[in-house]
Amino acid sequence: MTTKHQNRNSPKGSANFWPGLALGAAVLGLPLTLAIILNVGRAATSEQIKATAPLNVPRTGHTATLLTNGMHNGRVLIAGGTDSSGQATPSAEVYAAGAGTFEQITPMTVARSGHKAKLIDGGWVLVSGGEPGNTSEVFDPLNVTWTLVQPTPIDDLGPMAGPPYSTAVELANGRSRAGATATELAGDKKILVAGGVNSSNELVAAAAIFNPAKVSTDYDDYPPGDPVGITGSGFVPGEMVQLQVLHTDGTNDNVTSSAHDPWQVTADMEGNFTTTWNIPVNEDELGATLEVTATGQTSMLTAKAMFTDAAKTFDFTSISINICTASFTASASVNVGSTFTLSASVQNTDNNPAPQVSLTLGALPSGYSIASGSNPQSAANLAAGATFTATWTINAPATPSASATITVTGSTSTSGWGFKNGTNPRTIQVTAINPPTCAVSPASATICSGSSQTFTANPSGGTTPYTYSSARPR
Repeated sequence: MTTKHQNRNSPKGSANFWPGLALGAAVLGLPLTLAIILNVGRAATSEQIKATAPLNVPRTGHTATLLTNGMHNGRVLIAGGTDSSGQATPSAEVYAAGAGTFEQITPMTVARSGHKAKLIDGGWVLVSGGEPGNTSEVFDPLNVTWTLVQPTPIDDLGPMAGPPYSTAVELANGRSRAGATATELAGDKKILVAGGVNSSNELVAAAAIFNPAKVSTDYDDYPPGDPVGITGSGFVPGEMVQLQVLHTDGTNDNVTSSAHDPWQVTADMEGNFTTTWNIPVNEDELGATLEVTATGQTSMLTAKAMFTDAAKTFDFTSISINICTASFTASASVNVGSTFTLSASVQNTDNNPAPQVSLTLGALPSGYSIASGSNPQSAANLAAGATFTATWTINAPATPSASATITVTGSTSTSGWGFKNGTNPRTIQVTAINPPTCAVSPASATICSGSSQTFTANPSGGTTPYTYSSARPR
């Protein structure tokens, strides 16, 4: 079997790029503006933006801080902002990632909007400034209380937790908002987007979770033996990323084949990576739906993408003798000592051109032989939806014979192509018969006006039932 996977510098094809996100994030109290471009690549299935429970109080101009101590450790503190009344609010609530919900807690002592927040020693949060007044207070995560402190100039606070809101956020419903906060969560490092106003300048209570990790493949479908180009982004720079490709239904050879063993690559200094996975040629991937999972070993961020190794198919559309209709004929009769034409047609039912397809006439029954037409007959580069027809002229036996079977088999030497189930090969039953004759008595007669004459016809040969018609002289 060929090498299962290898690193490479660039994927085989390019992915599609969609408009992205620019998020201002408060991450563990560090000054950081997180710029993320959401690349919805081909076949990407990871849920990069997922709706979560809404805020209890819609707001904009608020702060969001990841707590590191107390009963709300690992949760995000949402504080202040401008509410639906257009006034600053002291309201505070926390977001629990595990439950995906917001819980209201003790409000601040002072209503404020446009303020800044900083994580300080002991996991406390210092909130300062904003409208309407330049005051400061601290949040005690152990007792879940707020306490006013002596006014302190903002410049004396040192680096703050980044901008209080982002420039633009695209939500799960595809709409945008401004004035929202974006906070990296503990554990899986996903980002909570909360609050803000929509394009109609209306406050939005909806919140969303953004997963920065993404993995995609360079194509949606591959033939057996082809390398699958895999591209990842949004992981922690320099971290090891483990990848694994499995059948989506959990069966097949997920456990027994080494092709489905996990492997690891290292994300570059921008959190990106490229790698490949070779589809086995002689295992059970043909027609399968597969999924690649990428998991950051430091961040534990996970992203998934699906692709297929779908079989590309031909379909027999007809096999016939001396007829032109595109349908199957169960049986046919031919005259002894004559020649007849046998045709068989197949159609490329895939959306891609077919490299090659051949039709082969099987061993003929005793007394039959090929008069003209090469065997097999082939077509190359058959366009999607196009039909290929092979035609042979065949000599019938010199004497009558019982029903015999003629077989036409389709084949292709190109990996990943085949015939639809039940359509290959195709057969037709042929019977060689004496041509019909008819003795008429009397052979001729003169009929006068007003008289009559009886003619007796005695047909023989051919196949029954017989039909007849009279021919009038011109």
